[in-house]
Amino acid sequence: MFFAHIDNHHLIAASQVAALESQPRFFCPTCHERVIFCQPRRGRPYFAHQAKASAGGGESDRHQASKESMARILREAGYEALTEVPIAGIQRRADLCINKRWVLEVQYAQMSAEELAQRTADYHLAGFNLLWLLGYQSPHFKLKPAHLKRLWPFVKPFADLGLCLPYWHERTADVRLYALDYYGRAGTIYRLSLPDYLALCQLTGWEEGFDFRHLLPKQAGQTLSASRYQRRLQEILRRPSQAERRLLDCLYRLRLSLMDLPKGLVLVREKSLLTEEPFWVLLVNAYLVDQGFLTRADLATALAWRQHPVFELGLREDFLKHLSQAWSQFLKLGQTMLE
Repeated sequence: MFFAHIDNHHLIAASQVAALESQPRFFCPTCHERVIFCQPRRGRPYFAHQAKASAGGGESDRHQASKESMARILREAGYEALTEVPIAGIQRRADLCINKRWVLEVQYAQMSAEELAQRTADYHLAGFNLLWLLGYQSPHFKLKPAHLKRLWPFVKPFADLGLCLPYWHERTADVRLYALDYYGRAGTIYRLSLPDYLALCQLTGWEEGFDFRHLLPKQAGQTLSASRYQRRLQEILRRPSQAERRLLDCLYRLRLSLMDLPKGLVLVREKSLLTEEPFWVLLVNAYLVDQGFLTRADLATALAWRQHPVFELGLREDFLKHLSQAWSQFLKLGQTMLE
């Protein structure tokens, strides 16, 4: 079909969607069911009905059941909780609207950092505070290293808990906060009722004094011999990533080599939670700042940050201050990795 209704029942053609500032929800003019916008590589754009969820529990079934369960729990706790609420002025429909002040979105489908930031800005413009919960049963948001990029925009900082991924656990109908370390690995798991989570988000935030030491890994990792250290150096030199190549060029300009760096830093192999680089690249840059080879401004420009709406507001600068001192803590961890 080439026409659909949007939230205010205005009829729109599929060819007009690209000109919209933000994409609203679309509905079939005949049956009034939700339809999706499709833009094929060739041919005209169009609208199509969503596939019906199976009786065994498709993703749309879980999404709907989660919203209803959340609304029931919040109402029993004394909140006014409405589902599928159209928000005037921004062409958005909230999963849950709580006390006409909070919007709670439970996410099962993939979403880019840009779209998440746009939705957050839209709701703030309309006077709402927006909270996200990830569907625990979503195949797109499993706690795996391969999913780190898509998970990162949903990470929420808490002053007392660290950087946490908030999940809605469908089976137990509660919220699970997975505290992450520098590598994006889950550590402590906090289990809260939905009303308690809402209260936590209203009472606390990173502005109260976020402590980046929450992100320190619990264990240093496996023991590495001197011979394995040499193989690690060869691995970096033979097959450097783009970020590692930039670091090697920087070391060359400073008349340094990998062998001039503390061994414990080079041995860190995991990816970084906050940036696109391997974490050892961050630590080496912080070490070079500490030793006076680079300035903190150089460090800020050298890092390819992951997109995150909260980090853009000031938490990034706090992290840079912390990182310039944290390398020594990782050096102590790394020393325990050598025989």
